[in-house]
Amino acid sequence: MGRLGQRIRERREKLGLSLTSASALSAIPAATLSRIETNKMSPTFPVLLKLMTGLRLSWADLMGNEKASSNDEFSIALPDTQTPTNVPGYSYLAPHNMNPLSEHVQPLIFDVLGQDLESAGGLVGHKGYEFFYVLDGTIMFHAEGREPYKLPTGASALFRSDLPHAYVSCGPEPARILNVTAIDPVILQESIPFGVRYSDATDDGIVVEESSSA
Repeated sequence: MGRLGQRIRERREKLGLSLTSASALSAIPAATLSRIETNKMSPTFPVLLKLMTGLRLSWADLMGNEKASSNDEFSIALPDTQTPTNVPGYSYLAPHNMNPLSEHVQPLIFDVLGQDLESAGGLVGHKGYEFFYVLDGTIMFHAEGREPYKLPTGASALFRSDLPHAYVSCGPEPARILNVTAIDPVILQESIPFGVRYSDATDDGIVVEESSSA
């Protein structure tokens, strides 16, 4: 967790953002962001997703790996070659996060630890299209506006990931899922994260303004 908070702070400082500006871009209160950066609070997975979008962080950035060269669009991940990252409700591996293809499709392996919606971090949506397959155990899949789905080993789902959702383990032991999020290339070109837009630079490198709906 210590390194995670440090990497988030390093990314914010590299962008020349104050805590206030980073807060506006990520929709996370500045006080909460400060506590995460100083390792006084462990971010839930939904908060982590907001930080990744607002600060344009990749899984490689968060896990401290150097990004592969742009020509290296092939990778193989062997078992037991990575250390899981733990956040409240989940433990996850990002086996191909150094591959440049991960900017378009990101496979993750989750151990779902939370046994209720609150401990899972609540419902959250993010950009892209999402597929998951239950590798082991049984999960309760929550999606906004729908009754929860109880999904056993072998079940799967495909959906737009901007639909707020969450995964909850149905048993005392963690459930494991394979999760694949795909990002449309058009989405990668967008410059308006979380309802704000970049404008003329100020003393902290950015002005955050409300985006228009036109």
